[in-house]
Amino acid sequence: MCSSDLIHMTVLAGLRSVGMDWVGAYWVFVFAGIGIIAAGVCTWLHNVFGPGPAGLGALLVGTTYFVGQGFAWIVPSSVTIGLTLLTAGLAVRGRTMALPVAILMWLIVFMHVSGRGYAVLVALIYIAAVIPDRRLSAYYPVLSGIAAVALYTALPFFVSRPDFRIPFGMEGITENPLEDRKSTRLNSSHGYISYAVFCL
Repeated sequence: MCSSDLIHMTVLAGLRSVGMDWVGAYWVFVFAGIGIIAAGVCTWLHNVFGPGPAGLGALLVGTTYFVGQGFAWIVPSSVTIGLTLLTAGLAVRGRTMALPVAILMWLIVFMHVSGRGYAVLVALIYIAAVIPDRRLSAYYPVLSGIAAVALYTALPFFVSRPDFRIPFGMEGITENPLEDRKSTRLNSSHGYISYAVFCL
């Protein structure tokens, strides 16, 4: 089975390889994800409803904290929805945005497993926008999306999953580097401390 968030893991590993720690790489992804979601909402609202409703919608969405809805955390699935809104907003404009739609379809598919369904939705929106055009060349973003979904589906048959049992750069270490020795000692003697406090 292929990993469900291939782009997310690649971005984090790439940032880590240039010297950033995991926490910093995660926060880069979070802030980029916020930007992608904001751009997606604004593009969709602007291209479908016009600039007035887009401004009002962006103001309302930007000041809302979606508790319990999944958008409170920026994760690959929420970034995929932002990419989908961005791509669908561009797809509504039709053939003039064919190349960005074709590229973004690949990002949608490989950002999260749910992107395959979203890519089909964007392809249908694009087809509806260019339906009067009978030339086959007008539909290359749709063919690009189909190729991305096919590759994502076939990838597990050609590439095995990476082995994450040993963290990167920790091959020769036998002890757990994340374990704090003081807290381990304290936790192991916690029962004695509690009994001593109880006896007092």
